[in-house]
Amino acid sequence: MAAELPHKNFKLVTPDLLDEKSFSPGDDARLRCHLSPEISTVAMEIRRFKEADCIYLYKWGYEAMREGYEGRVSLDPLELQAGDVSLKLKGVREGDRGGYTCQRLKLPPDLICVV
Repeated sequence: MAAELPHKNFKLVTPDLLDEKSFSPGDDARLRCHLSPEISTVAMEIRRFKEADCIYLYKWGYEAMREGYEGRVSLDPLELQAGDVSLKLKGVREGDRGGYTCQRLKLPPDLICVV
C-alpha cells in the first residue's frame, strides 16, 4: 500500500521563464520550479520537458538525460528535500531556447507547470 502524502493540496510554482533575453550561449541557466507547500521530492519522480521531449528524468535518486543534455542538466539533491525541482542547465546552447515544462508525478496529473 502506498504511503499517504502529508499534504494533499500541492501546486507547482514557476516564478520565471527561460527565453532568449534571459541567457546567452555558454551561460548556465536555472529553470525554476518548486512545490508549494514545501515538501521533499527526493522519493518521487520528476520529469522535465523541452517542448514535447522529455530531456530529464529523476526517479527516486536515479537520473536519466536525453542525448545532448548529458552532463548539462541536474537537480540539486539538497534542494529536492525542500521541494525545489529547479533544473540546472550548464552551457546553454542556441538549440536550448523554447518552452520547458516540469512534471512531478505521484501527485494529481493536473499539477504541471510551464517554465
